[in-house]
Amino acid sequence: VVFGPSARLDASGGYGSGGENTAGVNRIGGGSGGGSGGHIIIQSSGKIDLTLLPTNWNPLTAHPPISVKGGQGGEGAGGTGGANDGETQPTKDAVHNGSTNPFSVDGCGGAQNTPKDCAGGDGGPGLLQFHVSDMDADVIPPGGTLSVNIGQAVKPAPLGYISVTGHWAHQLLPDFGRISSSQSSWVPLGGVAIEVGSSTLAPFDFLFGGTNSLGEIEKTDGMVDSLAPILITGDSLQAPDSGTGLPKIDLNDSRTMIVNADDLGVGNELFLDNTNLLKRFRLVVGGLGSPIVSASYTSIDLEHSGVATLRLRVSNESPTLPLAGVVMIVPRYFSVSTNGVQDSLPDSTKVTIEFQATVISSLGTPDESQVKPGPDIWTPDISIFNDDPSNPELQFFRYRVNFEIGLGAELSANTPRPRIDFLSVPFIF
Repeated sequence: VVFGPSARLDASGGYGSGGENTAGVNRIGGGSGGGSGGHIIIQSSGKIDLTLLPTNWNPLTAHPPISVKGGQGGEGAGGTGGANDGETQPTKDAVHNGSTNPFSVDGCGGAQNTPKDCAGGDGGPGLLQFHVSDMDADVIPPGGTLSVNIGQAVKPAPLGYISVTGHWAHQLLPDFGRISSSQSSWVPLGGVAIEVGSSTLAPFDFLFGGTNSLGEIEKTDGMVDSLAPILITGDSLQAPDSGTGLPKIDLNDSRTMIVNADDLGVGNELFLDNTNLLKRFRLVVGGLGSPIVSASYTSIDLEHSGVATLRLRVSNESPTLPLAGVVMIVPRYFSVSTNGVQDSLPDSTKVTIEFQATVISSLGTPDESQVKPGPDIWTPDISIFNDDPSNPELQFFRYRVNFEIGLGAELSANTPRPRIDFLSVPFIF
């Protein structure tokens, strides 16, 4: 994050208003208080560079480049002290004792240590936080070298910063444990299993995979295991079928792969009925995989000898599709990454996914009294609901993801912490 010489971040509180007037300047009513300063968080995985911020601004007439100060209270009796249609200089309403008064008189001509009757109170200061990995190394002060300059460009000073010495005395070190959990809200199925022309609920099946019998995401050597592909082309890109010319990259869109739908494995015809189920599955070409963002099915593709085809598109951000290799579609129901590395799940970590389902109540809400497999019981195998006798009545499901880190090691700031980038649970009926 780099600040230029004219950069401004201002979350100052609003100023107060003066009290009621009867003759324009006599202020017989009390002034209102100023607003509190706001909250600014500046966060960077790299550095916060304040080098070009000015430090010679006039505190009597200007605001600091980065400010979360409280707003000035409104004018008091007789129009003395405080704000009036705009903030005034600090000398207008500061109150000091006579021996330490830094100003001789205030803007209204009275002694500085004279109380300002009926003036509104100033708003309290806000909060400013810098979030970086190393406060001393990653926050570059104005001028580039003198840390004390931070306090001259930022008002009030960031939390933990000592303006007098220019050092960071306090830092927030996140505290985390080995175990954490995230639970979804109930997901309504919306009565999708009702047959057309009937009010009778029909059975449906959830689709999911990639976890073992305990619900743990399966991995090998610190990488998430891929599921078995649902499609493998019989020919390669560099040697396509002589009759259909498939597989091939669409000549009009270098991000779209065209494959023969007959290459789908037995039992996978459902993906032709609803190609949206293929979204986020992985298109693997010559060993390189990219998420599918859209898919379409053509039952008779005249451009390819009349065979049924699937068109599979990857995003513009994905790597360019390889020009050689066999083409596969690999299912994915979730995505895991650790420290930005896709599919990384170190051996010191464990991620578990579990499920519950329930019927609809008389109020149309999830019935918490009939949760399956039990009110306080979760199952790692969502397919048990597919075979449940009350399957057609199940109208809601939810999932829980449990994380365990630092297995067999001491926890530290460098302990690998995996994340779930997405999780989907499709169902068919």
